[in-house]
Amino acid sequence: MDIRKIEENNRPTVNSVRRFFKNGKYDKYLNIATAASGITSIDFTKNTSKKTYTDHMEKIYLKAIDAQKIIQSVNEAIDLLPSSRLKTILIRSCLKREYTYNIYAALHIERSQFFTLKRYAMYLFADLFLMRQLANGVSSPVDLTAFDNK
Repeated sequence: MDIRKIEENNRPTVNSVRRFFKNGKYDKYLNIATAASGITSIDFTKNTSKKTYTDHMEKIYLKAIDAQKIIQSVNEAIDLLPSSRLKTILIRSCLKREYTYNIYAALHIERSQFFTLKRYAMYLFADLFLMRQLANGVSSPVDLTAFDNK
């Protein structure tokens, strides 16, 4: 598959992935998932006289479970990328937010090749991430794929 062809047709997908990691959405899910890691269940038998309270607590619980599944799906999607180089680029640039120069210097590649591979990794990640969310039972999946109807 020609990477340049993918780049031309899927910039919206790449931009969605970039925004997911850069604009705090990933961090929000990570914080919720981390904070909720000890929650196994909520006792809904307490305060049964207040249905709105129970509904609210259930929504919070489901949000926490979804956040955990979303973070799990991110990790699984990265693991499914077809090469260790693509995994390294995505982890170091999107999750760890390292300086670009440090990443491409460590990988012994040119700057332009780094950005091409980064866009390709993001493009592949979007589909893998969506599929892993569906497999993990996320109730409201985050769809980073963008289809351009030309």
